[in-house]
Amino acid sequence: MKIVNIYLPPISYACLIFFLSSRSFDSVYVQPGMDKVAHLILYTGFGYVVLRAFRKAGRRHMAGVWTVLIVMFYGMTDELHQYLVPGRQFEMVDLLFDSLGGCLALTFSLVADRKGWPIWF
Repeated sequence: MKIVNIYLPPISYACLIFFLSSRSFDSVYVQPGMDKVAHLILYTGFGYVVLRAFRKAGRRHMAGVWTVLIVMFYGMTDELHQYLVPGRQFEMVDLLFDSLGGCLALTFSLVADRKGWPIWF
């Protein structure tokens, strides 16, 4: 049961991102720049659950670095995947916002740990 508690959240979150990036949003109007906000929010959440998995598994050494690298790598594979979806394209700026999301998750968790905020469920 412990393995499910550790690994199910990041795997489920990655599947959600894959599902969302599989959708063609041709008929939906998105205000310019709002897709970048969506990338930032989604990948901040993804960074959180990846970092949480490292913490729950007791692998705190370099967990922050690995979290950011995993988020960046998954962001790159997501952008490549979007390139194959009709109506979607590969955008380096999206990859930048994906990576920033991982960094934001790490920064928020470091601040929360220092302040003693109970953010780890």
